[in-house]
Amino acid sequence: LGGEPDYAAEAVYKIAGGRSPAALLGMQCLISVATAALGWWLARRLFGERAGLAAAWIYALYPSAIYYCGYYFRETLAAFVVTALVCASAFWKQRGVSGDRAALGGGALAAVAALTNTGLAPAAFLCGLALLAAPRGERVRRLAFYFFQIFLGMGIWTARNYAVQGR
Repeated sequence: LGGEPDYAAEAVYKIAGGRSPAALLGMQCLISVATAALGWWLARRLFGERAGLAAAWIYALYPSAIYYCGYYFRETLAAFVVTALVCASAFWKQRGVSGDRAALGGGALAAVAALTNTGLAPAAFLCGLALLAAPRGERVRRLAFYFFQIFLGMGIWTARNYAVQGR
């Protein structure tokens, strides 16, 4: 990964008690199962039980999802984070605290998505524009919650890179 630290692998190795490729692949499989579960939850919430089951099975049997489980690539984590971001967006139109929390969580997930794969940065940024569908009087606050998380995450990572690399 270009010499960058791999915090996920380090955490898995620490839990496993040492360098363990099997534990790393196990983590990949758990993330993939969690992605299928999020897809099930979202489809079930929006379209009913049968749609939820179909979404879970489609992802579980999707060849790329199966392929990436057997290797330690960032795509498995990116798929999970983007799916979680879409799940958070399902609450953006709700009034009150749950919509605010979803905007905060969505912003944090968008920052993680952009840091996981820089190709997702424009999409993560543009996804926040869906907050314009939030109820009047709550739009500006939710946009601020969402974009604050992105700027905070990217700012911390930029400061870290500057401290480590001196530029």
